[in-house]
Amino acid sequence: WIASFLGSRETEIHVDGFRSETYRINTGIPQGSPLSPILYLFYNADLLDSCNEAEGTTATGFIDDVAILAVGDSTEDTCQKLQEALRKAEAWALTHASVFAPEKFQLTHFTRARTRFNTDTTLQSQWGEIRPKTTCKYLGLIMDSSLKWKQHIDETERKVTNTITALSSLGNSTWGVRTIEMRTIYKGVAIPQMMYACSLWSNSGWGEKGYTKRTLHRLQRLQARAARTMSGAYRATSFPALDVEMHLLPVEQQIWKHNIDTVSRVGTAEAPTRRGTKRSPRQIITKRLLDGRKATSEETEHIPPFVTPPWWQSPHIHITGGAEQAEKEHQRCLEQSTNAVHIYTDGSGINGQIGAAAVCTTTEQTRKSYMGDDTTSTVYAGELQGIVLALDMVQADKQNGNHRSKAFIYTDNQAAIRSSAKPKGKSGAYLLKIIADKTQALREQGLDVEIRWVPAHIGIQGNEAADVAAKEATGW
Repeated sequence: WIASFLGSRETEIHVDGFRSETYRINTGIPQGSPLSPILYLFYNADLLDSCNEAEGTTATGFIDDVAILAVGDSTEDTCQKLQEALRKAEAWALTHASVFAPEKFQLTHFTRARTRFNTDTTLQSQWGEIRPKTTCKYLGLIMDSSLKWKQHIDETERKVTNTITALSSLGNSTWGVRTIEMRTIYKGVAIPQMMYACSLWSNSGWGEKGYTKRTLHRLQRLQARAARTMSGAYRATSFPALDVEMHLLPVEQQIWKHNIDTVSRVGTAEAPTRRGTKRSPRQIITKRLLDGRKATSEETEHIPPFVTPPWWQSPHIHITGGAEQAEKEHQRCLEQSTNAVHIYTDGSGINGQIGAAAVCTTTEQTRKSYMGDDTTSTVYAGELQGIVLALDMVQADKQNGNHRSKAFIYTDNQAAIRSSAKPKGKSGAYLLKIIADKTQALREQGLDVEIRWVPAHIGIQGNEAADVAAKEATGW
């Protein structure tokens, strides 16, 4: 398939109205194809492997950007290792029809003991002498020789300032783009710029936080400027008040969130050992992030990238615009579908405890489930668990030999209904996976499932019974 994808390709060149004849190409990869970046990773994988063979060196890369890190007792030692890695890279280039761009080469000696090492040591290559610089840029990250990240923060401040300036030209609290839209733009553009690579620069020190108060203040000032632009607040308004007014997560919490997400992705937690062992830098950073917070790296939820395949058919859902209309349609559904099974579900959180329940008015059965405390579960998860219990009851009813025309599941949580129809990889995905599997199994057995919204606390008997049962499941 890949050979067919890359073969028999033709192209034309268009420049200032000139159009060349169509000619065949047998090198390169199609521009704009989502498969091309993946193929390029395979293409230069041998380059990284060959550079990693040199002792004391580590190579990393993404598409056509490659970095080689060498560790040694002196800058002369590291340059010698880098020269060996470059020789291997040159051999790779000859066999892969690849040409390097020596004008883009960067050399930086990373050390905080500047008086002990000769940081002016150069690197010799077939392209000439490569002189060291105090900073280098790799994948948008500016690294300085002492790894204090000041230059990167300066560049981040410049980028975010330009974004906020452009944002202010779109409008403010009295004209132009609406506030909610400006907030969406800020969160989608400025915050990713601000938080880019923060798992590196925010852990550069070994203090309580890993970054300086000055760095934090610079970023807080940027967010405050954006918040004033969006809200029209006075210049003297405090940073916390602006965050609350615009529903923005404080910068300090943004940094913690990105760090804890990175730690969770890097690797799972190690099993605790009884003997004292030397902890890795990652373990030290993780401990610093979790100290003083009610969280552990062992209790993270696994979230899959996707829940269902693209061809999966979701259950039917029904959500009306208002409570009065929903109540009328619910009553009509009960009267017209007498041969169906009707089940009401609910999730509840009381005193920090989460519970779920499902009540079947057709068979007069009730099922309950305790979900744990609010540090390990949420009311939203309880709502999803209620739907799972309802599907279990539908399956049990069918196994008992009852032939129903349809299964109706009623819940007062619209978010749970929409997630059941379009499950995504987010918190609670494991429950959405169960719901998808159970609805598919029932469909294959000839029984359709419909999940409908009913308003809460308006006297619908089944909904009120499910509400009481869910509260009882919490131990209330």
